[in-house]
Amino acid sequence: MEPASLRAPVEIWRIIFHLYLGPSVPDVEQVASLQEFGALLSRSKIVRMYLKYEQARSTLSLVCRKWQQLADQMEGRRIVESCGDTSYVWPPNADISKADRIHYRPLSEQRTYRTVSNQRPRPDLYVRPIIQVGFSEPLAKTMMFESCYFVTPANTGVTCYQTSPVRALGIECSLGSISSDHYTLQAIYHPVFRQLTVLSLFIDFPFPPGPSPGNLVLRELKCLILRFSVNCSNQYGAHGTLSTWKFPGLKMLRLSGCFAADGQTEINEFFNRHGEHLEELDYSVRCHRIPHIVHEWKILHHLKTYYQDSLSQMAGNLRLLEDWVATHLQPLRIILNEAWMWECRNESTFYPTLQAHRMAISMVHFVLPHRWSYYAELFGPTKSTRGHLSMIEEMQSLLTVVEDAGTRVEDVLGQPHNSDSAAEFLKRLWS
Repeated sequence: MEPASLRAPVEIWRIIFHLYLGPSVPDVEQVASLQEFGALLSRSKIVRMYLKYEQARSTLSLVCRKWQQLADQMEGRRIVESCGDTSYVWPPNADISKADRIHYRPLSEQRTYRTVSNQRPRPDLYVRPIIQVGFSEPLAKTMMFESCYFVTPANTGVTCYQTSPVRALGIECSLGSISSDHYTLQAIYHPVFRQLTVLSLFIDFPFPPGPSPGNLVLRELKCLILRFSVNCSNQYGAHGTLSTWKFPGLKMLRLSGCFAADGQTEINEFFNRHGEHLEELDYSVRCHRIPHIVHEWKILHHLKTYYQDSLSQMAGNLRLLEDWVATHLQPLRIILNEAWMWECRNESTFYPTLQAHRMAISMVHFVLPHRWSYYAELFGPTKSTRGHLSMIEEMQSLLTVVEDAGTRVEDVLGQPHNSDSAAEFLKRLWS
């Protein structure tokens, strides 16, 4: 008798394989939230997902020839890592022109680099830190650059219509170099990037001086992630670039990091230009030497989701938030970021502030970044360390505020705190 692997229809095995393999690396067209866009452009998260998927697929292919053929047909999104030339490409012999995602990473003797392949040790290589990418062949939808210098060739007749459009672009520059950021700012003006859906930049701000390439207009951009670092070497004041950028379709914005005081005007002009159409906002950017900056709430007419680092930060926003909810009369999702449970608060001012703005709290749904089962494990029978006690206090504070205001806390799957999914967590939290 034939084994079950040969008797069962291919359609049945394909369904089973999908369940076993889990999700592959997401495509930029499938992403629909600021959180998902951030994960899409996170190298560490995507590489872990990619390796897990490929290792599971390799296991299936070892069973029999039929399973190997089927596993090959279910290949996930293809990731290629490159130095920008032919000296190093991973996976070995990969065809970079067929990649769904390309990660460009400069290698140098001064930088320790570990390849994503745990099975293939790589000898030390030296490559100059300039990455120059030619656009004479199709490009990947998602491109990531970790570079001291990111240089694109001059626009000599090559347009975005002659190449595959890049829809997601992430650039992380080495800091402290005026010339490195100048190259990056010049590069993103190349016409091959005009159809971007998401752009992520980690760069010094205020921007360094240099020849202005003109206004940057990306009409299809939905999500912008800007992480700033104070440009201490900039002796020339703010350089008028950010305030001239125009993204008419922008729906999601994350501003984080720290900038020098002379960049405040540009930040405000950019935010006021795009705030009216924003649906998701993460405004955790801070001015150097100024502890807290409150942005303009009145222009956020379509806001649905707001991100907060901590309960104390939320308390500082409650007066403005209360005016906003009184005008819009619509609930707002507040997503608490990863580190919110580790803060230190002044309890003598925290609860009076919350009680004074109870209406604002009642219009808010809090969303946690993990499942209830994750928090149940955190609050299990572990040692009562100082950090653990802080986590307990923060979660108890949040639930107390929620119960008093008559609103709710949801986990990342949308399950409320009074659901069966949260029962084990609540039992451990209050025990």
